[in-house]
Amino acid sequence: MILGISWKNKVRNEEVREKTSLQKLDLIIKDRRMRWYGHILRTDDGRQPKQVVHWETDTTKRKPGTGRPRERERERERERESWIDAARHCACVFTHTFIYKRLELTEVR
Repeated sequence: MILGISWKNKVRNEEVREKTSLQKLDLIIKDRRMRWYGHILRTDDGRQPKQVVHWETDTTKRKPGTGRPRERERERERERESWIDAARHCACVFTHTFIYKRLELTEVR
């Protein structure tokens, strides 16, 4: 209850605000947001809150076909990854054998 007024009295919000000399809630929130925004503007440029406030989204539309990858694309990705693993393995084997051959040649001399 505010000022002895209950919901049953059916008194309009404007009347209660006049008696209590309070502002509308949306104006109070707007005022606090503006104060907070002024505080953020005065902070350093590198601070995260300032970066978040001035962050802009990418407004370009998605290209057709983007979204969840199809099974075929996933399979290609797996093949690509296995090929990369095979290439790494070959490079390791080549390096390993090259080093041993180099060592054998230096030991023979």
